[in-house]
Amino acid sequence: MNNISVDNGIRSPRTHSDIRVESGSTAGTTVDYNVVHLTTPDTLLIWNSVSYTTLAAYQATSGQMSHGLDADPKWRDIGARDFHLVAGSPAIDYADSGTSGQPALDAEDLPRIDDPATPNTGAGPRTYDDAGAFEFQPSTLDAPPSASLTVSPSSGPAPLTVTADASGSSDTDATPIASYSFDFGDGSATVGPQAGASADHSYPAAGTYTVTVTVTDTAGQSSSASSQATVSAATIDSPPNAALTVSPSSGPAPLEVTADASGSSDTDATPIASYSFDFGDGSATVGPQAGASADHSYPAAGTYTVTVTVTDTAGQSSSASSQVTVSAAANLVKNPGFETDLSGWNTSGSGANIVLTRVAGSHSGGWAAQLTNTGTTASAADLNDSPNWVKTTLPGNYVGGIWVRADTPGAIITLRFREYNGSTLVGTTSAQVALTTSWQQVSVTHTVVAPGASTLDFNVYVAKAAPSAVFYADDAFIASP
Repeated sequence: MNNISVDNGIRSPRTHSDIRVESGSTAGTTVDYNVVHLTTPDTLLIWNSVSYTTLAAYQATSGQMSHGLDADPKWRDIGARDFHLVAGSPAIDYADSGTSGQPALDAEDLPRIDDPATPNTGAGPRTYDDAGAFEFQPSTLDAPPSASLTVSPSSGPAPLTVTADASGSSDTDATPIASYSFDFGDGSATVGPQAGASADHSYPAAGTYTVTVTVTDTAGQSSSASSQATVSAATIDSPPNAALTVSPSSGPAPLEVTADASGSSDTDATPIASYSFDFGDGSATVGPQAGASADHSYPAAGTYTVTVTVTDTAGQSSSASSQVTVSAAANLVKNPGFETDLSGWNTSGSGANIVLTRVAGSHSGGWAAQLTNTGTTASAADLNDSPNWVKTTLPGNYVGGIWVRADTPGAIITLRFREYNGSTLVGTTSAQVALTTSWQQVSVTHTVVAPGASTLDFNVYVAKAAPSAVFYADDAFIASP
């Protein structure tokens, strides 16, 4: 009765088991209120010379150990052979004090003590005796935790959000920290008890507040620590000062510009959070975004007002504007809209069975070019300028574009400049879009490699066009540097 036996007889060359009662010794023998356990599978108990590997099987056959436990007894340090119990041990307040010979003192002559943190499951006149050699002494073995608290930030204008951090608290004995409770000193509800060692709180009004944490361990012992938070009167927040430059501010279509709002400022406690750009041509607003600049392309001539809206972290905003003037570009393509014929265009580079025709219905005007795959297999479909609209290049960038659509969406169409010095390809630039059933523009900018000595080949193509009408094209343009 009232023993703890763990790993008894493991690897023994003779009989194993934590508790053994052989045949011939069972008469008048009672086995109960013992904590047994094996950390290695083996024989757990023997009764009447029969071995059992589980407590349940032993109880069912022998009728013994009805109050027995198979559990880790939670000794303080098994490696050091320190068999004192720690908090949470199943042997605490578990033994039968009415057992014949049960001593009133433990092996160290310490009294039997009722641990307030453990329900009494024992029997006899004292239902709180512990099994094993040593009585758990919570008053001498357990100390309250050491509470520690920092508050960050410790000061600032209202409304001030702070974090109370008690993670520096400690409890080095057998009953570790179980919970933290935070009182923020402004009459608000206590936060916790909770397992987390930190909590956030917002002070809406100025004042000096004492923040207190109460740290409690698994034995119910606790300690507290405090720190102050100083909240000053709220400062008046001003909107940001928006600034905008657009570069270049003018040029021929299509014109690529950069809107730059990096000169904007906000010197109070709520800095700039985002920028939104409206380029004034009906296109979608760019942003809100963290970046202070955005790029945009104007395909058509006109005067446009670019507006940036700068917003700070308090939601206040201001705007600044700048104008862009886009002039009409001289188009080097002499037959851009196919209104009269197909002169200047062919299907060079296409596969077999690709046919170029003029059809009614266009992006502008009355006609457009149509490429059709009249074959039965996929083939490259290429609308090519012939002869090249740019016969001798100038230094700088050439911009090319064309409007395209398809009867069936999904195919990828490529617009390409190829620069040749004689028969040698010296440079190529391309751009792609996915065809839709609506007209859309695809454009490309090519930087000349060999000015004065090269020509530009301009074409638009679908690499693997299925049999059927492949795409329609209209309003081609090439702008010189």
